[in-house]
Formats: sequence, structure tokens, C-alpha cells
Amino acid sequence: MYRFIPLIEPLSPFIRLIKDIGFPMVIVPFHEIVKHGLVDDIVYYGINRVLGYEGYVLLSSIMPDEMLNDETFSLFLEVAIRGRFYGVIGWDMPVYADVPLDESWSNLVISIDKTLELAKSGINTIPLARGVNREQVETGLNAYVKAGFKTIALHVSDYIYAYRSDPLARETFPYFS
Repeated sequence: MYRFIPLIEPLSPFIRLIKDIGFPMVIVPFHEIVKHGLVDDIVYYGINRVLGYEGYVLLSSIMPDEMLNDETFSLFLEVAIRGRFYGVIGWDMPVYADVPLDESWSNLVISIDKTLELAKSGINTIPLARGVNREQVETGLNAYVKAGFKTIALHVSDYIYAYRSDPLARETFPYFS
């Protein structure tokens, strides 16, 4: 698996640059597909044709929190499969330091369950490591390792942005080094 995979919007002019540089894989955010009204085109033609890109394309579930519900999950899975994505980034949920800890735990469990559901559907799935403390991060990582995953993504910007001001981020981030 590649260590750096660029994130691009589906109608971005940067797709040409990505192709010219030779990146073999890109990530496309699901919410951008919805925002640009591309769901039907991607389901019909496939993501590679819509992008004009022949490399591997992953579908990202990192999206605005208000979209993270069962209806969106079903559409996400349908688009991933019928749009012929190479794979998906596991289901995201709000697991933040400013969310009450019990809600954060509940969201982490939902994230793990939905990610395992994606994998069971047969689509290549890369789980997303989440957590506001070491225990949460370990819980997620242990669940994914137990399920047989060999590659796990980290939405590192969550931790980088918070590192300076948030003691929980400083506690969690060294865990990944």
C-alpha cells in the first residue's frame, strides 16, 4: 500500500496533474460526489471513466457529520460497489475530544461495526483509526487486526491540528510514531 495517497475532488482540475505525476491511487470524498450531483454518473459509468483516471480510486467516508447516518451508509456502499471503486476508507464517525466521552465511545463502536460491514460486502476496505485517547485508538486497532486487516488509515490531520492545544491529542499522537 502507498504511504501517501492524494485526496481529490471528483471534478478537480488537479486530476490531470495527478495523472502526469503518476500517482497510482487517489482518494475521492463521497460527500463531494453527492455535492456535485455525480452519484448517477458514477454508478452508471464507473468512477474511472467519470474522473478520466485509470489508476486505483478509493472512496472516502470522511464527510460532514450530519451525513453520517444509515441512509448515507447505504448509498455510500451502493456507489462504492456499482461505481467500481477499488476500495473504501472505513466508515467515519465523530470521535472528537469535544464530544462527551460516552458519545465518542458509541460513535467509535458504530464506526468499527460499519467498517466491518463494508468489508463483509466484499469491497476492499481500509479501516480508519480513530480515538480521542489511547484506549479508544487501541480498541479500534485491535478490532481491525482481529478482523484480519493488514493496512489501517490514519486521518492524521485530526491530531496535527489539535496537537498544540489539546492534551488528549498529545497523548494519542505519540502512539502512532
